[in-house]
Amino acid sequence: MLVDPTDEAATQQFGVPFRVGEKIVIAVEWVLARVGLLERFFRFLGEGMPEDVRADLHREAFRPAVVVTQGRQARTFLTELHAWRGDPPVLPDVPVTVISGSLADGMPRRVRDAATAAGRYRAAQSRQGRHVVAACSGHCIPATESDLIAAEIRRLVLPPVG
Repeated sequence: MLVDPTDEAATQQFGVPFRVGEKIVIAVEWVLARVGLLERFFRFLGEGMPEDVRADLHREAFRPAVVVTQGRQARTFLTELHAWRGDPPVLPDVPVTVISGSLADGMPRRVRDAATAAGRYRAAQSRQGRHVVAACSGHCIPATESDLIAAEIRRLVLPPVG
């Protein structure tokens, strides 16, 4: 199962504007983390989660070290992902579900539409592929529609009833 993945079929992420934007976002997030304000922008991630999960998020998820890790990943991730455009991984014949967000929260509508189209394409590459659109979510589907993810996991692993 892939939940709103970054996919090589969404080509706009390989362009200069996307990469410059990513660097700006990481730099701003690092400053916000350093001054203790990053959590204010992502507090919604803990809404509806158990208290211990919210405490873990508060203690760990908004630290400068997290943003440093994000920056390190950004140095090579898109280049490595782009390599799959010419040499995609071969998947075995297994069920593949791709869940895409539908709301353009924090990203331009054209980027959201391209990401959703890439999810649809990725699912279509597998004989047992399935594309599901999370109607009430943007990129943070685990925080906004965890029940949808759980239902898809159950569908994949449990035998059909009847």
